[in-house]
Amino acid sequence: MEANEKQRLDDVARIQWPPRVSREKIRQLYETDAKGIYDEELIDDVGWALRSRCDSLLAARVGPGHARCHGCGATLPRTDPICCDKCGWSVSFGAYYKSIKGKQFSLSPAAHVAVQKYAQAFPKATEPREKMRLIDLLIHRCHGSLEEAETAHGRPLACNLIEGKLGQLIAFLDTLAYGEKSTQGTRETYTKWREQNIFVAERLHRTRREAG
Repeated sequence: MEANEKQRLDDVARIQWPPRVSREKIRQLYETDAKGIYDEELIDDVGWALRSRCDSLLAARVGPGHARCHGCGATLPRTDPICCDKCGWSVSFGAYYKSIKGKQFSLSPAAHVAVQKYAQAFPKATEPREKMRLIDLLIHRCHGSLEEAETAHGRPLACNLIEGKLGQLIAFLDTLAYGEKSTQGTRETYTKWREQNIFVAERLHRTRREAG
């Protein structure tokens, strides 16, 4: 193996961004919750996966001219190569840039606030009901940010957090299960969102029919 190729592979191995969260797992979570069942393992699985993805979104936005160390989390200047004196982690600037470019890391200011709030709150939650409520609030931020797909920001928060293309995510979010036994507040939040965003809701249904 040539030295340059070995270095490239080493660089890739040093940069590990958490993937976007599975739509199927989120769907299962809502279907279970709608039946009044708290599947603690599933709640933690989805909740921590969202938390990891939120952390990666925040880490990718440490500020102009800076990068996040994937060894210890320190904020580093974007030199070439990027090196961390604290833990010894290093990577070429080119590899770091490529790991971010086109990977759905761009956030609007409002989405950044929502991601930051979730990242801070979820680790402190202890009860399944509380965790489910936090997950649902973030999911509804994804719902609300669909409007941003038509603004200068270009992509809604759903694209940053959940796997799938925009059309798939619009249809997916509008079909999440809610029932009388759902966690208190989740159904009400969804109803309120639909009442306040009737035009977005109509677009959701139109896109869902076209995707179907």
